[in-house]
Amino acid sequence: MNESAHISPQPSSTQRSSTQPVSSEPGGSVAEGPSRPGRLLHLLILLGPVAALLLANLAIAGLMQVLLPLDLDAPAWILTVIVVGQSAAVCALVVLFCALLLRVQGLRLRDAGLCWTRTSWASLLVGVGVGMAVVLAVGLPLTWSGLLRTSPGFGLPWWGLVIAGLAQAFLLQGLPEELLFRGYQMTALRTRPIVALFISAAVFGVIHLASSGGQQNVLERMLYLVMPFGFAIAGGALMILLDSLWAAVGVHGGVHVGSLIGLFVGLGSGPAFWVGCGLVWTMLGLVLLAVAKRRGKLDGLWTGPTR
Repeated sequence: MNESAHISPQPSSTQRSSTQPVSSEPGGSVAEGPSRPGRLLHLLILLGPVAALLLANLAIAGLMQVLLPLDLDAPAWILTVIVVGQSAAVCALVVLFCALLLRVQGLRLRDAGLCWTRTSWASLLVGVGVGMAVVLAVGLPLTWSGLLRTSPGFGLPWWGLVIAGLAQAFLLQGLPEELLFRGYQMTALRTRPIVALFISAAVFGVIHLASSGGQQNVLERMLYLVMPFGFAIAGGALMILLDSLWAAVGVHGGVHVGSLIGLFVGLGSGPAFWVGCGLVWTMLGLVLLAVAKRRGKLDGLWTGPTR
């Protein structure tokens, strides 16, 4: 989309939900799993995240319009506070909706990866690096070669752009969207993790038909989808490899951090950028899946993000 919540501590094995599979080895990812969900539950798993994200954004946008209408002529600090507040509110509401979706299957937020451990920071930073590096590595050469369009400017000072940009990167998009599509959706379909990854990436990609990323016609709207699909594959694969939802949050947030840096260095945008980034992320995701398979993380039932 326009491209948070009490963090529970890591649960012990005795605190896991009764429907959570039990690992067959001390730190492993192989387990005996529950029966596959029925058709109605599959429909909820596929469309629930889309509905939750849409409802949260519409509800908060409507509430903000009533309580605090956006005035583009307002001082920069007020505009920045509005963006941060709206981002945090959307994030909180998405977390609530996700908790309700998980409840249907007897799961909790921690089962979808919303927990914080000693390795979470590392996973988050690795993900940010992956997302940011691809944006800059692909975008800058294309910009210098003249293949991209100039990105529009924004009416905020640099500090406002940084604060608002980071809030949107992680509170509005990174955490809530990854919690729904990689955390909830992939955990709910964890009996077949690779299939779950591609389903979540496909659904996540399709909803970006409604995004406003500089597309100028129908063809460009279709080409734009390659980018969110690609970083969803990379983020989901990194989540499987590191057993951490924060890795996927990092990749998603890193995409926006890279774009934020791009505002200050003249990074352009356009079909070549969207397709180029998407293909690189997809190939990287496939490599990460191969590494995960070699480490035995795809043998049997993946237990979901746990750290």
